[in-house]
Amino acid sequence: MSLVWFFRLSQKQCFMMWGLVDVAFIVFYCIYCLGLNRMPYVYDFEALQLMWRGSYPVSHWLYWAVRLLEAFMIFNLSVWVSCVLFFLNCKWVRFVVYAQLPFRLTGLLVLGASVFLIQSWMEQVLGSAVIVLLVLIEVFKVRNLRALNFQGEGIGAGAASDRER
Repeated sequence: MSLVWFFRLSQKQCFMMWGLVDVAFIVFYCIYCLGLNRMPYVYDFEALQLMWRGSYPVSHWLYWAVRLLEAFMIFNLSVWVSCVLFFLNCKWVRFVVYAQLPFRLTGLLVLGASVFLIQSWMEQVLGSAVIVLLVLIEVFKVRNLRALNFQGEGIGAGAASDRER
């Protein structure tokens, strides 16, 4: 991957960039919910409470719907946590991001399945493009955080100093 500038960011710049990505996700989610006349986060919690009242066997589809909704709620809370940790420049944020990865991939799996239920081929193409974009963001985020040098020198600083010699 030849995005050289992307891998030479300092830790503070890297955390600011990924914090802004999390803010964009939160804003998009709130706009989406408000567009459906739902109060963001409150509606999800109320729906989860209604589903918790029922007792479903494992073979029933609502059993799995409740589990997916629980995972989605945990994911939404963890996005807020990672956003705050990114802006506080806390080095422990990378472990939160690693813990978020299964929830994000589960969400993308559900989103991918719902994209193909759409009737219009144009909406299917746009939905697929959004899924690819989200997967690329996650790949870059994990790769970027794994490569990050937490001594404050930034990513790729060792490679740059090797070339200067």
